[in-house]
Order: sequence, then structure tokens, then C-alpha cells
Amino acid sequence: MELEVTWKMSLKIWWAYFWRTILGTLALVVVLFICNYFVNIVAVFLKLPPVFITIILGIITFTFSIAVSLIVVKQILNKNYGSFRLSVVPNESNSK
Repeated sequence: MELEVTWKMSLKIWWAYFWRTILGTLALVVVLFICNYFVNIVAVFLKLPPVFITIILGIITFTFSIAVSLIVVKQILNKNYGSFRLSVVPNESNSK
């Protein structure tokens, strides 16, 4: 049974996404700070150019950001919101 989406439901889903994203971002900042430290140590030791360091840290940041966002989406899809929950169902046209 499909429910009509209300503003209260939307707010609950948004809040579940928002606070998890904030916590994930804070954790990501700590992880990236540590990665930055080690990448810079290795880069100085190997005498790598600064542009290489920027590229490596960009790739690390991009990868971890995607991972955090996927984890957050998975968590809110599995959450029970009291009077409703989110579910993924096939379109009626695909179920034939």
C-alpha cells in the first residue's frame, strides 16, 4: 500500500539523512586529515611534485565521500520511521 507523502514524512526522512551526513562528514574530515598527513610524508620522502599530492588527495576524498553518502542512503532506507518506512519496489510496468 502506497501512502501520500506529507511534509512531516519528508522532514523525518530529511532529518535522518541530514544528521547522518553531518556525522559522516565529520568522520571523513578526520580520516582525510590522517590520509593527508601520510600522503605528504610519502610525497616528501619520494620527492613527488605538489600536483601529484593534490591529485592523490582528490582521489582519496572523492572515493571516501562516495562511500559515506552510500552508507547514509543505505541506513535511511533500512530505517523504520514509526508510522512508515521507505521501500524499494519495482515499477508496475517492470513487474509483468
